[in-house]
Amino acid sequence: MFGTVKEPVQNYDLMTVIMICLGKNQETSGNRLLDLLNILFASDMNKNEKKEIMQRDFQIPMSKQIEGRLDDVCNLSKGVWEKGLEKGLEEGLEKGMEKGLEKGILSSIHSLMESMGWSAEQAMDALKIPSGKKHEYLSKLSAFH
Repeated sequence: MFGTVKEPVQNYDLMTVIMICLGKNQETSGNRLLDLLNILFASDMNKNEKKEIMQRDFQIPMSKQIEGRLDDVCNLSKGVWEKGLEKGLEEGLEKGMEKGLEKGILSSIHSLMESMGWSAEQAMDALKIPSGKKHEYLSKLSAFH
């Protein structure tokens, strides 16, 4: 076991598990393999910086094959970041659209009540709001201005 985590053997000896947290802390660990992996997976370092450190500190000559693998590692972290960003944007847009739709419906109900002198129930009937949603809109209508 490498590091400072202390855990009784009976809690982890049921199968082989390796957990390595890489890419955040640029300090050396004292273990050359972990230090190399930390450089490879660092998200705040570009390919050329990684290449220079690998040649200088680890004496790894940069062949076309190794440069290609380094590209793969750099592109992997970029792909993970972009996929997470894309998913977050999709979820945010979806929630924003739901809120906007709800606000529009509440505004329409309120306008019909005001301009036509209708009850909330009559306004929702005119807007063809499903009966299952009416209670939800009624409860939110009092807070809507």
